[in-house]
Amino acid sequence: MSVGINSRMVAFVVHALAVVASVMVFVWSICYRGGFAWESTNKTLIFNLHPVLTLISLVILGGEAIISYKSLPFEKRANKLIHLVLHAIAIVLGILGIYAAFKHHNEKHIPNLYTIHSWVGIGVIVLYSLQVEIDGALAASLLYDDSELTSCDTVTLRQIQQQQVMIPPCMVCPTECPQRFVCPYCPVPYPHGHDTLPFVCLYCPVPYFHVHDYPPVVVMTIS
Repeated sequence: MSVGINSRMVAFVVHALAVVASVMVFVWSICYRGGFAWESTNKTLIFNLHPVLTLISLVILGGEAIISYKSLPFEKRANKLIHLVLHAIAIVLGILGIYAAFKHHNEKHIPNLYTIHSWVGIGVIVLYSLQVEIDGALAASLLYDDSELTSCDTVTLRQIQQQQVMIPPCMVCPTECPQRFVCPYCPVPYPHGHDTLPFVCLYCPVPYFHVHDYPPVVVMTIS
């Protein structure tokens, strides 16, 4: 039995969840945690950049990069380029978000990488960067030449790649809650922070539906 998926409806759900998650994280950071700052005597303001940048980068921009292939009304090469640019911006913002966490810890003399969340987060940015680099290298050959699409004995790599790229962010978000109860440096309760988590976790897997039965774009010839 086959189940049809309405791409427009999925796109609407994706963007609605992205807006809700973003608004909740911004409201939480500004109204309940004092706002943002790159340099401040209140080190919490430095850390507040971490959840905002990582959410916007790896979760939202990463998802937008995935669905850009099917949702944007441009020709194939333009969609590929937008896809790669969104991933590149996501990596840069993700690195800045992780750096904000390290900066906060260093200035408060708190040890780095003492939780599962931090180790998984480092692994995520590394795997995400490698994934996007491989994806970009494969797509680059088709930005100028689509002749490979007619080669015999080809297999589609795009579905696997686009599904794998959202797995790491899905793994990081849920690890934030448990650490609040075992981490000696983390405040419990975390004021209103857990209210945002369900929306972030709910958003993460939605772009998977947009790459379902994705048309072959990047292929590899099998001899």
